[in-house]
Amino acid sequence: MKVNKKIFELSSLKKYRQYERKLWLIPLACLIFIMLLPSRKKAFDDLIENPNISTVIGIVIFLFLQTLILSIIPFFIGKIIIKTHIKTTISNCTIKNMQDFDYYREKLTGLSPAIISILTDLEIEQKKDVAASILQYENLGLLTEATDNTYYVTDKYYSCNNLNESDRYLIEHLEKGDFDWENDTKWKTMVMDEAISEGYVKRKIIQNKSGSKKGCLVPLAAALVWFLWVASARQRLNDFTAILDTAPEHAPLSEQVNFLIQNKLIPECIEVILMFIYMTFMIAFLLSATRVGAIITKNRKPIKRTEYGHYMAECIYGMKNFIHDYSNLNEANRRQVVLWEDYLVYAVVLEENKEIVNEISKTRRKSL
Repeated sequence: MKVNKKIFELSSLKKYRQYERKLWLIPLACLIFIMLLPSRKKAFDDLIENPNISTVIGIVIFLFLQTLILSIIPFFIGKIIIKTHIKTTISNCTIKNMQDFDYYREKLTGLSPAIISILTDLEIEQKKDVAASILQYENLGLLTEATDNTYYVTDKYYSCNNLNESDRYLIEHLEKGDFDWENDTKWKTMVMDEAISEGYVKRKIIQNKSGSKKGCLVPLAAALVWFLWVASARQRLNDFTAILDTAPEHAPLSEQVNFLIQNKLIPECIEVILMFIYMTFMIAFLLSATRVGAIITKNRKPIKRTEYGHYMAECIYGMKNFIHDYSNLNEANRRQVVLWEDYLVYAVVLEENKEIVNEISKTRRKSL
């Protein structure tokens, strides 16, 4: 069965998914904190005095509720924010499946490293993309690094007629030593303009969509569900509270559990817990709304791929898979570009080789 879309598994997406898994450390840390509190000693004393299943159940419920109350707000806030990052990142990294292949081995002729980067996630990542570009220039014999870690152009550069303006700008300013390694906006703009003029991407047409209205209706609908739920459960909760008032005070945990079971209050307890979770989720959503809006705005790109851009992006996707599954380019060093040529450049720009990026960044710092 043909899949309609493919997703570039880039480091940014992997990073947020790792953060999402680490969120479960929040309730774990809260549980450990609760168990270390001196006031929790009484619960375990009850277990020693009454070693039965009711006491064990009571301790488990007690620890669960305490952990839930302490951890649920930060957990939900983190979950909402990270999920927003993942969703927007996936949106930028998703391409159409036009040719239905998983591997591509031909050279990506005509694509500069920076344009390859744009086609993967609609963004230029300067540190990585400049490192890949330098590697490509060295492979073509256009640029050489001196012993003092400075760059100078070769005679071949002056006779090369198929370079883009962004390439010439980068090479010339690398030689001058005044290239802004952190954020050269002029170079980025030139690359983006070239990607547009060559038909890989196009600027989005700004339209007033109903997305903002939909964003307002979601919390209103959630609040309405909450109030309807509370209204329908009011009588049950009143009866539940009335029965709890008859419970013996300062009873051991085993007696408290037996009291809930004998009076068939377990369903009401579960409903109260679910209502608490739902309410805290709404609170977390409201607390994180500003941050979520900022993430969406930041990650929303002003460009999108054209049909030709999707076609080339799928070739890049296949190249990334080929390098990852059938080569050891992740272990190659900078000097091996003579052997691997453009494939090592692709490995760098597609995040399959990070050592070369670090090496070039390190030599750049030495030259400062």
